[in-house]
Amino acid sequence: MLTLAALLLIVGGTLVAEDATAIGVGLATAEGRLPLAPALAACAAGILLGDVALWAVGRLAGRRLLDWPRVARAVTPGGARLGSWVDRHPALAIVGSRFTPGARLPLYLAAGIWGSRPWRFLLWMLVAVSVWTPLLVFGATIAGRATLGPLAAWSGRFEEAMIDAMLRRLAIARGDKDREITGALIRALATKAQPIDRVFFDWRGGCDPGVDLYPADEFRSLAGLLKGRQSAEAHPYWTAEAPCSMHIDEVEEMWDAIAQGDDWQPFDNKVKAIRLMAEAMGHYAPAG
Repeated sequence: MLTLAALLLIVGGTLVAEDATAIGVGLATAEGRLPLAPALAACAAGILLGDVALWAVGRLAGRRLLDWPRVARAVTPGGARLGSWVDRHPALAIVGSRFTPGARLPLYLAAGIWGSRPWRFLLWMLVAVSVWTPLLVFGATIAGRATLGPLAAWSGRFEEAMIDAMLRRLAIARGDKDREITGALIRALATKAQPIDRVFFDWRGGCDPGVDLYPADEFRSLAGLLKGRQSAEAHPYWTAEAPCSMHIDEVEEMWDAIAQGDDWQPFDNKVKAIRLMAEAMGHYAPAG
């Protein structure tokens, strides 16, 4: 059961962004958070109220503006023709404006200012809202039922993929407390105590580099969770003093050597280091 406040909120939402509100109502009904009938009625009432308000602005304020000679000279010829056309073809005008972005404002204002058959126009306005609103809400409901299920499961799949990626980067197998280890690793990285490539290099295989290098509580918590999960890394890359990286200062040094002295040796050395890192991580790195 919708409360009066909720109904008024839906009505107010349509006055600000009617299509977005109607789609939101459709999605909410697809999730079972809103009862369809009253929510649909509130949407239709709000959309109709907004349409009538546009027409009324033209009827009440627009006609007064025409009392100003400059305004009348600027807008009367084209506006009068538009108002006359709307009088003759109200159904086409209203239905067409529903599917033409930006058309309703000038059309409804013109109908209010120059239209001579207001009740006929308002009747077709009611018909259009009665057709348009259910189409929009039902369409969103149907689409929501087809997509909300897979979307709801996305967060779980993303979390599992994140855990897999983090454990693989640490080179430890899946086991107990994987979610806790991943959370602790993310919190440790967030401290920015070391660059991210250095952290993964130092903690490769789940080995704790020691409290002297990583004294922060976040890293101590990570070390505690990794006890018993360590794996040996035999590749010589992991015994180097520092990881292979590609920070901006290194890129600038390589470029300076090439630009100033046509010296490609730093670049060749970096390529070799990258291939060695790829080999250590179990990736194929062609030597050609």
